[in-house]
Amino acid sequence: MVIESVPSRLAKAEAALRNLETDSIWDYSQTMTGDGEGRFPSTMRLKRRKDFQRVYRGGVVWKGSCFCLRALAREDGVRLGIVVPRQFGTAVERNRTKRRLREAFRRIASELPSVDVIVEPEADCDRHEIAEMGRMLARGIEKALTKEVRK
Repeated sequence: MVIESVPSRLAKAEAALRNLETDSIWDYSQTMTGDGEGRFPSTMRLKRRKDFQRVYRGGVVWKGSCFCLRALAREDGVRLGIVVPRQFGTAVERNRTKRRLREAFRRIASELPSVDVIVEPEADCDRHEIAEMGRMLARGIEKALTKEVRK
């Protein structure tokens, strides 16, 4: 029942992204779900090993040009986990990529269906703008969840 509304909710997410492309980083903190003032709330993070394992075992994989993501529908809320191996680059590069992915996810999170997402960025992920990464995330989550419906 939650998954049936995925395309309409993702269309809203893309519309919200178009509105946010011109906004500064501080203008959209009201659209964020969860608590905090301009921060990525802990309620939107995958933190425990068993949560990651559940998504890896039961989630659907979608591979894009910038990253690979795994998505698994859940009861309530959206959560994000980011996995960046050491081979990706220096700690500075890995952390920058994670910050940019969290920001892109945060901008579209209020419009997404309830889902757990694990993102594994590719080496060229930093060349994309945050808004573009958000569109790719929304598209990837939509594709992954529609694959899950077909199972």
